[in-house]
Amino acid sequence: MFTKKRLHLINHNEDFNTSIAASDAADEIKAIACKDSHLLDIAAANGRSIASQDEKAKAAFYAIPEIKHSIREITWINPTTDVEDLQKIFSKNSHNISNEYKCFK
Repeated sequence: MFTKKRLHLINHNEDFNTSIAASDAADEIKAIACKDSHLLDIAAANGRSIASQDEKAKAAFYAIPEIKHSIREITWINPTTDVEDLQKIFSKNSHNISNEYKCFK
């Protein structure tokens, strides 16, 4: 078996950080969201999925209404607690992702 190692560079979208910084959310929430905003950039560029154990980041993104419209189609799944669903999502035969994993319903 042969593999090709590829690196995809993703530009950081300052629009997310600008919207987060301008939000009326608590400073602690904004700090968490800004720190992890690179996850949103990666998801937006590569299939709209995030696999992360960081439930604080998910909650922080959810708490900032200024970015909800931009990321409502992102699927957030925790690979330690949602193993079966993760397998379904990334299987070749799966085209439907349960709404319970959409960040912003």
